[in-house]
Amino acid sequence: MATHYCGSGYEAEDVVHDALVRAAEFPRLDRTRMRQFLVAVVRRLCVDRFRRRSVARQLGEHPRLLPCAVEDPAELVSDRAEARWLLHRCGPMSSRERRILLSLASGRGHREIARELGITTRASESAASRARCRARRRVRHTG
Repeated sequence: MATHYCGSGYEAEDVVHDALVRAAEFPRLDRTRMRQFLVAVVRRLCVDRFRRRSVARQLGEHPRLLPCAVEDPAELVSDRAEARWLLHRCGPMSSRERRILLSLASGRGHREIARELGITTRASESAASRARCRARRRVRHTG
């Protein structure tokens, strides 16, 4: 049972040892009910470990909690200049596109913007790409 909830055999062994220590330290343990006590303690320890591992995995995968990756400074400068140009020439856009372009114009990278907005890096890049396409169409029609 312990291996099913706890993962590896070594982890299960640790849980059983922990349960035995708890049994030895429990002052009012009825020795005739030792088996039931150990089963209950092992089950609870396994569930606790499973929950901790599950929460750690969820936190480790949450986009807003991932560490900032270092982006190429030249690309940040280029994105910033392009975003400023787009803001002046793009025309109407969604609030998310405007927020992405303003963030790019202030020098933030797509990864950081994506984390802040709770979207993927690709979604941030796509919004900027759509704005570029609209700006090009506007320049062709006006120029």
